[in-house]
Amino acid sequence: MIEYYDNITEGTARRVKFDKSIKYTLKTFIWWIFTFILCAIAFGTVFFSLASIFNVNKVHILGESMEDTFQDGDIAYLWTRDDKPQRDDITVFTPPNTWGISAPEHNADQQLFVKRTIAIPNDTLQIKDSKVIVNNKIILDAEKYGIQCNQDSKEYTLDNHEYFVMGDNTGVSNDAFLQYCYGEKSDFDNVLIEDSDIAVYGKKLFSIKMPFKLS
Repeated sequence: MIEYYDNITEGTARRVKFDKSIKYTLKTFIWWIFTFILCAIAFGTVFFSLASIFNVNKVHILGESMEDTFQDGDIAYLWTRDDKPQRDDITVFTPPNTWGISAPEHNADQQLFVKRTIAIPNDTLQIKDSKVIVNNKIILDAEKYGIQCNQDSKEYTLDNHEYFVMGDNTGVSNDAFLQYCYGEKSDFDNVLIEDSDIAVYGKKLFSIKMPFKLS
């Protein structure tokens, strides 16, 4: 059988076929990239639309006070379901001035803390023998973490606007418990946060670990 190449050599014909194969592969690659970008845009649009509808907030985690729930540098997404923070909610807030650290007015550049809500309005709260007791139930025994709190309290009932918050990483977290035990003013009036301090709160939906730390 004789093959004809329209006045070109067999080697040239192979090169032409190879060139066409490269062009086809390149077009396929560009098509997949374009499709991926469109899908990413569509997913992002749907996600952020649903997040807005269902009160989902993004929080940037800095520090180790919420380990192992969140790691330093994580991006966390919180779902706000209730009108006010509930027990076990993750709460983002401006630390009170009575904590002995800088707590500027609400603005975009302020430092916000991320902690867990331990006690809410009308709960009873007591710190005794290095234990945090909420509604007569021991929530934390700090001595297990090598922390000795020498400031015992009487039982206290939280007002309608007060919350007791702590970090999940006991001993590392600068929180209401640490401020009560070692702060300049060891009484609940000076360590509880209030409604006006709270910026965001909710249940953890998921978190994303960033490949690099954001400043």
